[in-house]
Amino acid sequence: MVFTFSNKKEFLSWQLTHGRSFVFARSDWEYVFNTFSFGYAIGYHFIESKTGACNGNFLGIGADMAVNASVQIDASQKMGILITNGEFTSFLNPAYGSN
Repeated sequence: MVFTFSNKKEFLSWQLTHGRSFVFARSDWEYVFNTFSFGYAIGYHFIESKTGACNGNFLGIGADMAVNASVQIDASQKMGILITNGEFTSFLNPAYGSN
């Protein structure tokens, strides 16, 4: 699965400032394999919903041009989150937004 950005300047600016490519909340023993995100504010965001947070195994994940964070973990279950073989970059190019 690949999420990428729009080439429309207004949408791209919003996406790089506020967009989250993958958001994980309550999920027990989640397995995520070979996913990639390009051009979002946050690539992988782990949060807690009213039913709980996530735990799991994330193998071969990547995020490029994640302006705020490639991976942001705000919550996880006590079993934790395992990320193996991840490739991440986090940077800002002034041509893509007003951050």
